[in-house]
Amino acid sequence: MGRTRLRSIELAGLRIAVESTHEYDWDWPKGGLSDRACCSTGADIGVGVSCGEIAPPCWDPISYAFEGGSFDVALVDEEWWVGVHAQGRRFERLARFNRSLTEGEVIVAPGMQAGLPHPLDGPMLDWLVTHAIMQRGGLVLAGSAILDSGSALAVLSAGNSPVGSACEGSNWDGSVPTVTPGSRFAVRPVEDDFQVYALPFGAHEAGTTSRGDLKAIHIVDRTCALGMSVIDSEAAMDAVLSRVCVPIHAPELADKILAAVSRLVVGVPIARVGEIEELRTTLFTWGSPETELGFAMPDENSFNFAPQLA
Repeated sequence: MGRTRLRSIELAGLRIAVESTHEYDWDWPKGGLSDRACCSTGADIGVGVSCGEIAPPCWDPISYAFEGGSFDVALVDEEWWVGVHAQGRRFERLARFNRSLTEGEVIVAPGMQAGLPHPLDGPMLDWLVTHAIMQRGGLVLAGSAILDSGSALAVLSAGNSPVGSACEGSNWDGSVPTVTPGSRFAVRPVEDDFQVYALPFGAHEAGTTSRGDLKAIHIVDRTCALGMSVIDSEAAMDAVLSRVCVPIHAPELADKILAAVSRLVVGVPIARVGEIEELRTTLFTWGSPETELGFAMPDENSFNFAPQLA
């Protein structure tokens, strides 16, 4: 099958090479994914794209809703299948990837390509990147990270209450600190350190190449007294695990998540920070909860799917 177009993108340290047939002529939108163009050499994930009739497998998928439609995820015969539906449950795209998420193909339904900025647009790209991060030993955490001069401070909340605060102020050199958009960010091990990456989030999609070396994690807790105290590894494990975004469709990743958190709390200082109830200006902000992208925001039942974490 001939290939006529090759584009590559880089997100959260992952390189994705995307090829399409002559039936689907597309390009990255200006000012958006075009800023992420990268060389396809050494791509972590290769994706082929074509147009054709959608023929889903015999499956019983987990379904998620997102603004504008829904999508399905299932593991069938050692392959991951992902189907995206437009309004009215009509199939828009169907993809399948090998279990290790190194290669896959996407089929776009006839007539649907005109409305897509790119073949992996929306929840399909989010699912692929987020799942691949965890598959490769990383984490996706509910919270924000402050990025400054190549360094990062992660800020998580204890429990499920968001921290309402304005993002104002400046760094020592007068620059404005960068805060990861949305309410999730990625952490990936890099040799003996950890790197923070912003994740795609709505209108902020074009700026999600932000990254920084993780220097510390602050757990903001309104139930404790004002001030800061370093917490031990057991308390740190509980605090970080409570803020992990869990892949409901992939309980097989539970052991990888636990190992990643264990390594994180040993390698990065973690402190509990007392907060006051009233809103105040700080150097970070929090986004709204996102529950629709296939990775549930944490709650008291986050790890019920994985008894091996007990």
